[in-house]
Amino acid sequence: KTMVALAICALAFAISNEPSKDLDLMQGTWNIQSAELSGNPFPPEVSKSIKLTIEGNNYTVVAGGNSDKGTCKLNPDVTPKTLEITGVEGPNKGKTI
Repeated sequence: KTMVALAICALAFAISNEPSKDLDLMQGTWNIQSAELSGNPFPPEVSKSIKLTIEGNNYTVVAGGNSDKGTCKLNPDVTPKTLEITGVEGPNKGKTI
């Protein structure tokens, strides 16, 4: 459940100086280089197996053969920028992170 939040939050940093372009810059498939949960790092082989795809306002995370899908909304008005994600399919269905 938390892997999705980790993957999405990994992108919640200042990507550009123009907030309107930030979500555009996030489009595509991302490979996670490292991740942690409650301060404990994931083993590198686990982190590197996680794939995040952002298409429009939708995300898909695939980790260990399981997928989680939902929507994401960028909030460029705070520093650091944040994403609000809502699961629509998978372990985070109905949850907002």
